[in-house]
Amino acid sequence: MQPSNFVKIKDPIYGYIEIEEDDDVKTIINSVLFHRLENVIQTSYSSVYPSSVHNRFIHSIGVYYLGSLAIKGIEKNCDDKIKKEIEEYKRTFKLACLLHDLGHSPFSHTGEVYYDYVKETPWDRLMKELSDEEFDNDGNNLGKHPGAAHERMSALESIIAFKSYIQEKQRSFFVRCIIGLKYKNKTDIRNCFIELLNSSTIDVDKLDYLIRDRYFTGFKSVSIDYERLLGSVCIVKNNDDEYILGFTKTGLSTLESVILAHDMERKWIQGHPVIQYECFLLDSIIYKIVKKYKEQNIELFSLEALTEKGLTCGDGKVVRLLSDADILFTAKNELYDSNAVQEYFNRDKRKRSLCDYSGVL
Repeated sequence: MQPSNFVKIKDPIYGYIEIEEDDDVKTIINSVLFHRLENVIQTSYSSVYPSSVHNRFIHSIGVYYLGSLAIKGIEKNCDDKIKKEIEEYKRTFKLACLLHDLGHSPFSHTGEVYYDYVKETPWDRLMKELSDEEFDNDGNNLGKHPGAAHERMSALESIIAFKSYIQEKQRSFFVRCIIGLKYKNKTDIRNCFIELLNSSTIDVDKLDYLIRDRYFTGFKSVSIDYERLLGSVCIVKNNDDEYILGFTKTGLSTLESVILAHDMERKWIQGHPVIQYECFLLDSIIYKIVKKYKEQNIELFSLEALTEKGLTCGDGKVVRLLSDADILFTAKNELYDSNAVQEYFNRDKRKRSLCDYSGVL
């Protein structure tokens, strides 16, 4: 018989994802903050691929699952010394995988830029929450804030809402995993975990969205054998005594598939002119809504608007658990006469390039 606290989540990509070792994970998944992600679409590809309506909720669980597989791969491929060194970091890394998108904005990447158009940015608040001199120095010496805007917001919301689930001495490490901020000390083994979740090349976040986007769009990209790839993950020391993340030779063929899949998605899906046009319309709509609230001295794209308590407006209205539906509702009811809203809801009104018309061109 399965233990009473045993939970399975059915995923169309990975089958049953089993969550049994950590009650905190189940508490987080069941929370109202995490379920907000069910109402935040993963991509803006549906204008070309109508079935791509998957959300940040299932993506986050997928990244958690792949992160768990990567840990198993490291333990299988590394010696006892490394196994002992990483033991205390495994749980925090997996929590970072689960929560890495908690603060994603409505319509995902299209809306996240507005997180930084507030008086006190997520980065400013992160530094106050952590109060970690090493973190401040490493982050402020880059010339720009580390990570994407939604990553900084996700880290901020997570360490406030789920602070009790993250060991105090590992909160900076948790945040670094989400925003991709490595330690200056290159011999620090924690850098391998940071790179495993947030890197410029291959990580479990990118791996899940490549596999998931391929499935839900129906785009015939290359297939990725994620089990083979993550089963080959290892941590090794180079000649400079630095820990680096690597893959055994069994994963080499799959590495090429990941790189090819990433390039194909950027070129043929993300760069599609119809998708780019829809993102432009959404950005125009969100800008108008943000401006409308700003005129009332209300910062709509703030941490408070993502919470259950919510953001109280001047008329007594409360914006809480901000998601895609809130943006569309406001657009339809308060901005419907604008060109961007008209074009977004009525495709016949959208502008088209000359080469889209049949005839002499």
